[in-house]
Amino acid sequence: MLSQNFSMHLRREYWESRNWLLGLPLLLVTFISLAIILLTQISDHIQTTVSESPFSSENQGIVLNFGDGAQPLDETKTEQPESEDDDINVHFKFDGHDNLSGLSMLELFINFGWIGALCYLSTSLYSDRKDASILFWKSLPVSDTEQVLSKFFFAVISFPLVSLFIGWLFLATLLVLDATYYAANDLDLVRSLGDNNWLLTYLITPLTGYCLGFVKGIPVLAFTMLVSAIAKRLPYLWLIIPLLASALAEQIIADSYFVVSWFITHFPIIESEVFERLTANYGGFLFHHFARNAVDFVINISLGALIIFACIWLRKHRFEI
Repeated sequence: MLSQNFSMHLRREYWESRNWLLGLPLLLVTFISLAIILLTQISDHIQTTVSESPFSSENQGIVLNFGDGAQPLDETKTEQPESEDDDINVHFKFDGHDNLSGLSMLELFINFGWIGALCYLSTSLYSDRKDASILFWKSLPVSDTEQVLSKFFFAVISFPLVSLFIGWLFLATLLVLDATYYAANDLDLVRSLGDNNWLLTYLITPLTGYCLGFVKGIPVLAFTMLVSAIAKRLPYLWLIIPLLASALAEQIIADSYFVVSWFITHFPIIESEVFERLTANYGGFLFHHFARNAVDFVINISLGALIIFACIWLRKHRFEI
């Protein structure tokens, strides 16, 4: 049973990892902001270039000289079709939509948070063995079980949810800009919150997607932590090289990729289709999803628990670098 010191371990993980925790989603915010600025500048350039085009109606009737027998260009054949307006509306497409969907942005932040969690877990039990700080913690009356569980739950809870929270703030900022500057320039970069299901779309659906990703990805998350408990150096290579070796061996022996496919399908990252179905039919999708995958969920949780138990055992008995 966990003691009251478990919260102390979580605070310790935060102070040691706050740069990762906040830096990764802020890096994504910077990238999206630069992309929006670039697209805005491109759209302004397109509008300016078209408005100053030499092929406007006042420049028609030009004589084209290709040789001695050249004739003036017939003006009746060069008339341009009249348009109702001279403005050109530039629309950007993301994920097949006419503009940047707020749900797609939140989905991107959640999945980016899961990538951060995987990166953190791959070094969580390796870093304190490398710098020998594990000897300090073993000199204290601190449970190895609590240390391992605090690292695991800190990664799977903090990274995706903090990234999602920053995504909410960034989406709110874009909506404010969309209602002022972008609307004045005929640019609709973010979908409006005018529908009646905005609470379901932008709050409940992302949180549900996070929970589904957690249940689906427990084995991969726990295995990544196990690699950090085993690796002697470069834990990323200890994670990638066995997968590549197993894929090569499977291809040669059985002409299949079962191991690699299993890892890919059990990554905590959730597809866009899941978010769209949750928004369209929340209760019905969850019922059919859990009914169809109930056995897989039980297997995932059981396998994840066994792998975490192995991490705890290694922490107690095989912690030398």
